[in-house]
Amino acid sequence: MTKLLEIKEWLKGFFEKYDVYAVPILKFLLALITFITINTTLGFMSTLKSPIIVIILSLFCSILPITMTIIFAALFLIAHFYAVSIEVAIIGIILMILMMLLYFRFNTKDSYILILTPFTYIIHLPVLAPIVVGLIGNPLSAIAVGCGVVLYYFIIFVKDKAAYISGQSTDNMIQKINYLVDGLIKNKAMMMTLVAFTAVILLMYFIRKLSKDYSWSIAIGVGALTYIFIMLIGDFFLDVPNNILALLVSTMISSGIAIILQFFMFSVDYTRTEYVQFEDDEYYYYVKAVPKISIAKPSFRVQRINPQKKKRNTTSRTSNKEREKILEEFDHVNEKVNENQYEEPYDYEEPYDNDDDKE
Repeated sequence: MTKLLEIKEWLKGFFEKYDVYAVPILKFLLALITFITINTTLGFMSTLKSPIIVIILSLFCSILPITMTIIFAALFLIAHFYAVSIEVAIIGIILMILMMLLYFRFNTKDSYILILTPFTYIIHLPVLAPIVVGLIGNPLSAIAVGCGVVLYYFIIFVKDKAAYISGQSTDNMIQKINYLVDGLIKNKAMMMTLVAFTAVILLMYFIRKLSKDYSWSIAIGVGALTYIFIMLIGDFFLDVPNNILALLVSTMISSGIAIILQFFMFSVDYTRTEYVQFEDDEYYYYVKAVPKISIAKPSFRVQRINPQKKKRNTTSRTSNKEREKILEEFDHVNEKVNENQYEEPYDYEEPYDNDDDKE
């Protein structure tokens, strides 16, 4: 547990320190995965499948707001739809406009949800989107998830019926449009998925907002069971085919990912919960305080080991200036001796460092 907390704190510090580089890299990877997924799933226009175009657009998206990734992805889809038929492109444009109106009208902060929801179907974990959004989003986030679901089912419908649609005569434009609209509206699997995802998001949101202990864990469990229950109802009563084993496995894996996400976003210690009560002139306040699980950052102390400095000789009382002065006097005396031609030399004794007489 301590090791996981250390990893959590390290990741948090890393992104806080290098967010200038990390955010563009993540945006680049998100755009790259989105464009590659569209080209792999549809791939009707071979020009857009060029790696150079994909990489250049992904680089542009890395320095632009994430909303631009949605716009470029929409243009990619419309181009592939047009390669099938102009009727598919018209329905795709109308669908994109309706989604953009809903998206920009209610919630513009969930761009990544709209992009990643179709991707969860590609990795066979569709319930991952509503469970994660129920933990970190709000009720309006269900709009972004719903738009992603509709977009995915329309892409799959076009992919499966592309040969039939492109083979029809161009004179039957109204018939093609009616066929596409009916294929989208009368899709029971899509409608059942929209109901299940909306129910999961709303239930999880309201449960995790409760002041009950372990509310996030309870929300994950309730959301997973709700999704399984609604999908089984659709299987038994509405003839919506579901692979029960795949449904259970994908729900368990998605719940496990949600638990990991909970650890990194909402790790608290309920054993140290405190209840506080106070009042002012108008209200009584009952506060429940739950401390977060955290560890102290390791502190490192660097100790320098230097060689021992030599001690100064404090017994010396003769400074350099005094020595120079004495030497100048000595030279002056020697000059006088030489001038008077003394026979006896003048002995000079080096001044002592201390005041004691020489013995």
